Amino acid sequence: MKRAGLLLIALALCAGSPGPAQSRDGWQGRALVCDPAVIRNEPRLQQCRDWITRVRQPDTAISCCGDGDAFVADDFETGPNGEYYAIITGDYPRDQSDIRHPITRGSKILIPPNKINRAPEDGGNPSGHGVVFIGSGGEVLCYFGPTLS
Repeated sequence: MKRAGLLLIALALCAGSPGPAQSRDGWQGRALVCDPAVIRNEPRLQQCRDWITRVRQPDTAISCCGDGDAFVADDFETGPNGEYYAIITGDYPRDQSDIRHPITRGSKILIPPNKINRAPEDGGNPSGHGVVFIGSGGEVLCYFGPTLS
């Protein structure tokens, strides 16, 4: 019973507010986290796709949702009081009238400290990108920083 309750919570978080879910999965010509044009190695591409379906929110262990809620954020900055902002670096449609909180290249997303996934806990981010998962209501679900090397 406990597991069913967690599943319902996860579905509600991924869908955002009541009403029809506003998934971004249908966007054409948008930056994908697991992009076959960038990740040309098939085993690595599959590893990335598997990862994106498995990742969990660090504070609740509920799913981060899916590729339609994932945004490439290879840049970041900190605010004067230590706030952490992910900066969207992927290309996303400018016309997002069906989305409550449009996200485009250059958008700065405030990342709550409890939503930052750290490498030892998240099993590694094989995408090669910083990734922020954002629900259709605009809430940050998960954040994986870019790999610094």
